[in-house]
Amino acid sequence: MNPVDVLNFIFMLGSLELGEGYPISILSQTQILMLKDLADYGLIYDPGNKQDKERKYYPTRLATSLTSESTSFNTPAAVMNKEIDNGTSESSLIIETNFKLYCYTTSPLQIAILNLFVHLKARFQNMVTGAITRESVRAALLNGITADQIINYLQSHAHAGMVKMAEEKLAKTMEFETSIGNTAALGRLKLEVLPPTVVDQIKLWQLELDRIQAFKGYLYTEFANDMEFERLLNYG
Repeated sequence: MNPVDVLNFIFMLGSLELGEGYPISILSQTQILMLKDLADYGLIYDPGNKQDKERKYYPTRLATSLTSESTSFNTPAAVMNKEIDNGTSESSLIIETNFKLYCYTTSPLQIAILNLFVHLKARFQNMVTGAITRESVRAALLNGITADQIINYLQSHAHAGMVKMAEEKLAKTMEFETSIGNTAALGRLKLEVLPPTVVDQIKLWQLELDRIQAFKGYLYTEFANDMEFERLLNYG
């Protein structure tokens, strides 16, 4: 195989467009031989028949990032952070104390984000319904999403009705505490858009994964007697 053709093909992949098909007829013999290996490495997708000279290959995201200066990928956590920072939302979330969730949206992106930490049960023309469960939150945590991200996302996409009810409740509480002269409690009051039971439970589910920590260790076995074990134990 010609090493110049090999390097040329690899660097060429970095300048191709993701999802666009490119004919193999423009490739050299060396580059055609490379297709199978590149497909095994996940750099290209080659769906065509091996005997079809008109077949096309498709570069993957890994291939298009080979010569890119950007080293960041859109992980689930990064996508959620971006949506939280946007400030504006295409969806309106309603979540109940029994962890049932209703979201008014037609955006495929919003639905995909919800699917990261919500067990979706039904989808209608302008709404999806589901529930936040231990399994769904645990799957999100294992994907790198934190409990605070889930809570912030729910708060930033909360329905206007939930925000209004929370503001009215906060105003009444502040009025009551002021009337009895409890100034210390006023400083601790904050706007609670989400049900406290939901917020606390999501945090508790995250703590379940933090109960066990792994540390590097060494295992010594096959001691002839207790004396050998004691000598090793007391060594150094």
